[in-house]
Amino acid sequence: MKNKELFLFTTDYCSVCPQMHEVFDEIASEHKDIHYYPIDPTTNTDLAKRFKVRSVPTLVYLVNGVQVGYLNGLQSKDAVLEMMGR
Repeated sequence: MKNKELFLFTTDYCSVCPQMHEVFDEIASEHKDIHYYPIDPTTNTDLAKRFKVRSVPTLVYLVNGVQVGYLNGLQSKDAVLEMMGR
């Protein structure tokens, strides 16, 4: 069984992040086989550096600990699902 994780890097002061959270939450409710993590890169700087997060929102998709997807900026649900191979 594959371990799948989706990280959403956002901040409280980001103007489009609330819209990205809606997409993130909708996907999380529909795809229970994936672990979902909202992350503030200003407080979790190690993960932000590891994934080279330079702006928010940023989505990082991992399978078995290996990064297989990366999207930056406001994304549609379809774009996120496509990145995840869904």
